[in-house]
Amino acid sequence: MTRVFICVEIPEKIKKRTIKIREELIKLPIDAKFVEKENLHITLLFIGEVHIDKIVKIKKKMDLVLSNFKGFNIEIGGISLIPNENVRVIGIETKSEKLKEIKNILKREIKGHSHELSKITLCRLRKRVKKILLKGLIEKRELHVPMNFHVKNIYLMKSTLTKTGPIYEKIHKVNLGE
Repeated sequence: MTRVFICVEIPEKIKKRTIKIREELIKLPIDAKFVEKENLHITLLFIGEVHIDKIVKIKKKMDLVLSNFKGFNIEIGGISLIPNENVRVIGIETKSEKLKEIKNILKREIKGHSHELSKITLCRLRKRVKKILLKGLIEKRELHVPMNFHVKNIYLMKSTLTKTGPIYEKIHKVNLGE
């Protein structure tokens, strides 16, 4: 069995800005597991544990589904606290109608889990924290990344869980048209 997900990779310039925000969050009095720089991405669809024969089918489905899409832009916004009341995840908002459309098609055609809100996950809290408390702490730091980037590829990633954190490996790449 192999653990897999479909994602958009983050360009290096966005990763650098994201890491600066992550460093500010580390200073907060929260108990969290922070995402490593090399693992920053935007998940479109988490598929989970699958047999190797299903990976071949997923690759073919990705090629078919994404063949009609051209590259598109993603806008990067402010801090996102998920879920609404008792926060478990802190991320950076991403906005793109094309990204939403692709996520919905992948979810329908391949089956898996996806969140309504697209984001770059910065950390997962080990204990839930009230949104109002986190908002106050975060607003003092003015953590905002008004940037955008162009998406040219979508990846199928293998995720190997280890004691020190997940290790991601690209196992399929779909090039979007231009």
